[in-house]
Order: sequence, then structure tokens, then C-alpha cells
Amino acid sequence: MIARIAAVAAAAALTAGAAFAAANQSPPPKKPAKTSPSCQLPTATPVPSTKPPSQALLDAFGVLERPRTPADAVPPAALQTLPFGGPVNLEAARQIREGTWLIPLENVNWFPRTPERCLRRYTAKQRAAIERAEREAAARPPEEGVEIAGKPPGAGFFGRWRLADIQQGRTFNVDNCAGAKHDQLVVIGLVPDSVTTVKVTARDGTVTEATPDRNLVRMLLPRPAKAAGLPAHVTLGALIVPLHVQASFTGPCNPPDPVGNDLRLVHPIPLKSPPGARIELSTRRWEAEDTLPRLALASYRRNGTRCLMIGTRGQLQSHPPKQRFCVGEVQLRKERYVAHVRRLPGGQFVLEGFVDTKQVVWVTVERNPGGGARALWPAKRSGAFFLAVRAGVRGTSVDLRAALRGKPPRYTALRTVTIGREGSQPCHCRSRAPAGG
Repeated sequence: MIARIAAVAAAAALTAGAAFAAANQSPPPKKPAKTSPSCQLPTATPVPSTKPPSQALLDAFGVLERPRTPADAVPPAALQTLPFGGPVNLEAARQIREGTWLIPLENVNWFPRTPERCLRRYTAKQRAAIERAEREAAARPPEEGVEIAGKPPGAGFFGRWRLADIQQGRTFNVDNCAGAKHDQLVVIGLVPDSVTTVKVTARDGTVTEATPDRNLVRMLLPRPAKAAGLPAHVTLGALIVPLHVQASFTGPCNPPDPVGNDLRLVHPIPLKSPPGARIELSTRRWEAEDTLPRLALASYRRNGTRCLMIGTRGQLQSHPPKQRFCVGEVQLRKERYVAHVRRLPGGQFVLEGFVDTKQVVWVTVERNPGGGARALWPAKRSGAFFLAVRAGVRGTSVDLRAALRGKPPRYTALRTVTIGREGSQPCHCRSRAPAGG
């Protein structure tokens, strides 16, 4: 079911992307299209439920019976991790570890319906598949269960299950690239109170035991060199549950990336100061153990100038940094994009800048030596972008190109921004030969 939702969301994204590209072709200019309502599937907006958990659910999770405390209130950030929404009893939710909540669900089989205006955007075959999935979901009787929600980084384990699935051990999952160095496997699952010990048995017979921590099991295992060392099943008392593990999990993963791209926030966060400022971008991490700088970017406009500031979300919301990077509108239109590199108080380097969104779609960045190329998508509202490099990573320069609007994309001349050892310098960029633009 989740796969179907992902497919529908992907189709919607492709449709929106095509419309975006078409709207920006030139010449000739076209009349602005009328704004159409968003067709994203319903997000995790919970429908309140007052139905108390059944005795069977309380017997499985005794934590639901303890008195409610202020820490049991599920914050909005954690609700964003809920897969669908549907009727949830937030008053009965309990925090089972810091940043992770167990929420009773009245009906695990709840499924979002796609608005008719959105169905019209798909092909007949796609519409039929969506409608069939909705009919199948509606035909299922309500089934009680629970949902795990977390406030990032939380436990890194979220989902919804029927009570029967939990009792039969169907919550367990295996993933690779875990641990601080991305060189371990992780076995993770949710268990009822009756399970006091979990055993993981590898294909070669090796057994590893773990004790659930407040109904959660998270077991880190060394990555085996051969498939015989991969986990084969988990044992919960007298119950043996097979695990589905890909043979490719024996292969090495990429080490934690020392560079964090900016990531557009779906809903920019307004700040009290300076007036009009909003947090638009944030770095992303692969795992909670990664050492990437956790930073965000806020921007605002003032008297023909665009300004940005970078810090943690908490800093930006409570004590905005005094150091700002500002660019005049006239200069930005003339140069298409303006970039700058500086060192933050924590020792990290950060590439920051603005693009003229009427001329530039994205910026391609390559860190030398050996940093690899990546695309930075500017914030839609301000055109700001940034890329953070954790402290202690050596690098001499950053090569930049801007992709210009139009088909096929053309690129501006290559620019090189030098990163100094003792800090950054204002954008001393040297341009090389043009590359198609």
C-alpha cells in the first residue's frame, strides 16, 4: 500500500515538474497559468479519536496504562513522520523513549482518498489503479493497532502495525549502512511486553541476543563478508520469524558524506527577527550518528537587497546570528548568481549564495580535491542556497556552474571559490572558459 502511495506521489511530482519546465520556456512568453490546488496526497494530519485502547492492546503495551505526563504530548514535528494520518488517539499516546511515541490507532487500515481534481491528472490506467487500491482499503474492516512516531533524529524507526502483526513479529526489518561509519547492519523491530529476549540467527547459525528497550529492539551487527553471515530469522520466545535480507548487504556502503546539501523545507518557518525572515533550507543527514553539521538557512529582503544567515534552527529562531551575507538585486540580475565561502564558529566551512531564479534553475558544485559533484537547488522564495562541510575536512576549492533556464539547459562559465585554511574569504572567484552559456 505504501508503495502505491509512493508511485502516485512520484507521478504527481513528474507531472508538476513537466508543467514547471513548460511554464519557464522562452520565447515566446505565455500568459501566466491559473494557480491550481495542490494535489499532494494527504499529509500526516491526524483525525482525533476518543476511542480508548482495547484491553488486548493494553495487555500488549503496559506503557499505555501509566498516567499521562507532559512528555507524552506528541509534538507536531513527530506527527510529520506518520505514514497516512487517520483516526489516532493522541491523548492515549505515551513516550516510550526520548523523541519516540507509541500512539494507539483506531483503524490501521485507514487509507487516504485522492481528490477528483487530482485523479484527472493521471492516465486511465493510473486512475484505475488508484481507485482499486482505495476500494480494497475501504472494504477492509477496521483493525486496531499502534503507530510509532518520532521527532528527528528519534529512534529512526517509524510505522504502523496491527496488533496481530506485532504479536507475530512482523514489525522487524533489516537495513545496512548503519552505525557511525555506515559499516554495520541493523535489525530493528517493535515487540509486546511478553517478549523479553530477541535472538537473531544468521544463515551460518551464529546467534546474537538482545533485550528489548521499552518495546523497541535495535541491534547493530558487524557487516559480514559473505552471505552466510547475513541474518536469517529472529526468535521471539517460541516464535521464529524469517527475515528478508538482500545478498547485496555484504557489500560496503559509502562512508558518511562530509558535505551536507541544502534541503528545501516544504513549509518555511517564519522568524520573529529580522522582519520577514524565514527558514527555507536545512542540511540533511543520512543517520543520527553522522557528523554533518546540523544547519539551516534563513533569508529576507530589505531595500533592494537579499540577505541570508546560517545557524542551527534553534539559533535562528531564538538568537539570529549577526553575521549576514547580503547581495544587491542589481548585482544578482547582472551576475546571475553570487557565491561566498566562510568558516562558521564551529569550524565548519559553508558555501552560501543567491541565484536569480528567473535565470538560474540550480547550481552544480564540485569540491576539490575528490569531493564529487552535486546539485544545489535554491530556495523557491529567495533563491538562496548553501552547502556545509564538516570541520576537519580538507579541501582547497569549490568549482561552481549555474544551470540556466531553457531547453536544453546551458551552463555558465566555471567559477572557482578558494577555501582558505584559516577561514574563508569573500568570493574571490576566477572564471574559466564558458561551458555553453
